[in-house]
Amino acid sequence: MNKIFSHLLKYSRLYIGFFLLILIVCLIGLNLNRMRKTTHNWKVKSTQHFLIYYEEDSPAEKDIEILARLLEEYFKETTEMFGVEISKKIPYYFHSKPLYHLNTPVWGYATRKDIHVVYSNFQKDSSPHELRHFIQQIVNPQAPYFFNEGICGLGIQIGNENFHDKVRRECPDLSKYPLLELVKDFKKYGRIGDYLAYSFNSFLVEQYGKEKFSELYRKVTMDNWQKTMEQIYKLSPLELEVKWKSFLSKK
Repeated sequence: MNKIFSHLLKYSRLYIGFFLLILIVCLIGLNLNRMRKTTHNWKVKSTQHFLIYYEEDSPAEKDIEILARLLEEYFKETTEMFGVEISKKIPYYFHSKPLYHLNTPVWGYATRKDIHVVYSNFQKDSSPHELRHFIQQIVNPQAPYFFNEGICGLGIQIGNENFHDKVRRECPDLSKYPLLELVKDFKKYGRIGDYLAYSFNSFLVEQYGKEKFSELYRKVTMDNWQKTMEQIYKLSPLELEVKWKSFLSKK
């Protein structure tokens, strides 16, 4: 007992300092949480499928009726395409200031619980992109990200240019981007990888229909995607790749 008491006495200052450090960190965390809640000053609009959070006196507040209608339209389009039902209302946040996810500046992001996008005077994100991520994660969390990200670009344009045209302009040599490598890790090609993913998945939907793509997405994993694709489309991934790149080279 004497040895234990002596040890505690000897290192008492160290233990007290460590305890105080933990207490300070906890207090800072609580204070930051309060700051997040107070600085945003959220207002909420409830719709059939969403709890839409927007900031007072923000661009989103001005356009909230339009945004609510668009979200419900996007929800209907995506859930019908993938044959999924979501009964719980989705929290959807419109931020009026720059947004960060994992310390990286982003236009928007979706978690398993909610969706966050920027809607400001400089950037108004009202596209279905992040909502599709959210719903697709429910449909099949095992789907390779190439298909998850790729189908989020369906029907979307940037600067009045679709993603097929972006690929045609940015990728004069399509042989540098084999489908096997794209599915494995399309992010290694940077922003061009995103354009390729958008183009290929949009090509599948445009040429073979939403029903087949929905079936593919519900079943596909990183291990079975080649076999599953061939079963559904009656063409091998290589044959589909040739058709896609031939389509891109015609215009």
